[in-house]
Amino acid sequence: MTAMGEPPSFDDRLAALAQAIHALLDEAVADADEIASFRHAESVLRAATGLRGRAAKVKARAALRLWHGRDLSLSELAQRLGISKQRSDQLVRKAREQDGRGPL
Repeated sequence: MTAMGEPPSFDDRLAALAQAIHALLDEAVADADEIASFRHAESVLRAATGLRGRAAKVKARAALRLWHGRDLSLSELAQRLGISKQRSDQLVRKAREQDGRGPL
């Protein structure tokens, strides 16, 4: 929770988003029309899938920026992010491909 007058924190906004998604799914479950219930759940799933894809791209680009900006080895990058060296390599490669830089 943030102090009065301060904008909500990232974590607070993320919690509110999760709560809103759960409320939408609860509404879908409660809908007496099975077709509508199915369509509502499908819409939420489609939106979540799109968000997952975008979040993955943001995550890969952040790893690439950290790797370049701090002149880290892949092992050092992995250690900073708490992931395996193999995963850090995958993230860097993915971000480079997205940016049109090609493989390492």
